[in-house]
Amino acid sequence: MIRYKMYPPRWLAETEGKDVFHLEYKPEKIADRVDYLLEGTREGKFLYSNFPAIRETCIKTRIDSEPIRPCLGDHEHVASAALRIFSSLYLSPLFAHEFYKLGKTIGHCTIAGLTGTHSTKVTKKREIIEVQHMCCKQTGIGHIEDIEVDARRGWLRYTISENTSNIMTVVDRQHYMVPTKPSCYIEIGILCGQTEALLGGVWDGLEIGYTSKGYKSFEIGLHQQENRTTPKINMLPKEEYGRLLDWSIDLAINRRTNIGEGDVGDYQMISLSQSVNYLLLSASKGHVVLSKWAGKKVGERIIERIKANNLFDALDYLKKLFLELRIGIMEYKADPGSIRIKVTESVYSSGVNNIHMKLCIFLAGIIEGGINKSMENERTLNDEPEWIVLETKCTANGDPCCEFKCFHRDQEKLRNILIG
Repeated sequence: MIRYKMYPPRWLAETEGKDVFHLEYKPEKIADRVDYLLEGTREGKFLYSNFPAIRETCIKTRIDSEPIRPCLGDHEHVASAALRIFSSLYLSPLFAHEFYKLGKTIGHCTIAGLTGTHSTKVTKKREIIEVQHMCCKQTGIGHIEDIEVDARRGWLRYTISENTSNIMTVVDRQHYMVPTKPSCYIEIGILCGQTEALLGGVWDGLEIGYTSKGYKSFEIGLHQQENRTTPKINMLPKEEYGRLLDWSIDLAINRRTNIGEGDVGDYQMISLSQSVNYLLLSASKGHVVLSKWAGKKVGERIIERIKANNLFDALDYLKKLFLELRIGIMEYKADPGSIRIKVTESVYSSGVNNIHMKLCIFLAGIIEGGINKSMENERTLNDEPEWIVLETKCTANGDPCCEFKCFHRDQEKLRNILIG
């Protein structure tokens, strides 16, 4: 294996006196570099083995193969992924660090799909460009315009466009008052994980900023390092993530086309959302709770924006939205004491093996937030949410479909609602 000495490029050396590594958020010294790399590889192998959408993303274009989702296909609208990402960041900006770390695992996993092994190393610039360009295009994380490689010095510099986090137009940025620096934490992590799998060693990345082309392209610098794995992350204030969430919601509601001009387009493979969602939910029970709260924020803001003021208008709209964003096919039915919702071809669990987990808690949050917002004018229980939505079945838990049950705190009031 090639051993690199660390000679930082100019753009990295210029930041050395400016706290390159963010030591306030769980700084990690690499006590055992082998164990660190094996941990990412093990998690990547789990994804690779149990998530067919991830396994097949970069092996082939899949034009001639059967889709995992027969009706919706294996792509989702970019607004769907943006809602998941920016709602979490709005809830807690520290998710930026979570996304960066899980991105590294996804990077190890996607390289396995291209090389067929977790240990293959490539060293030529042409090979690196081909492998990473294909992976980024297929997953929809962006279009790599250029990679500057200096293997002797241990650094790489990427120019990327058409990324979910930076496809906003100049007009959008002015309207939503969002910052000019990118917020592509997952993408940086993925590039770092891929580079670790391809070249060996431990790599970290920095957002250098937008290029002279303006908002269309931005640059990421990767460097090999010896003793830390937590780089400085450009976290934004909570209110700015809120404005990015508002933009994502407007994008979802309006379903504008030609958002991603060029190679990537308006739709991306479901593999990225599946891997991000699984890695978050598997981190801890607290992440499951936070994922539902993030979904509730999305549901509330969507229903508030379209001004739905009754339960069934809200459910009908969410049903339509899920279908058009290719989140899933939703049906609902009123049962005694509850409303039962079935979702088939879920963006988060379709094709996943029985891993004994329920993966669609974010969708439960959207539904709960949406129907509570639609009934807000009739709230009678001291401003407490009247509806609770539970995820009762999931195909990733061995069930035939994903199912949610909506319970009302006041059964008599529920009967009146259902009777009309």
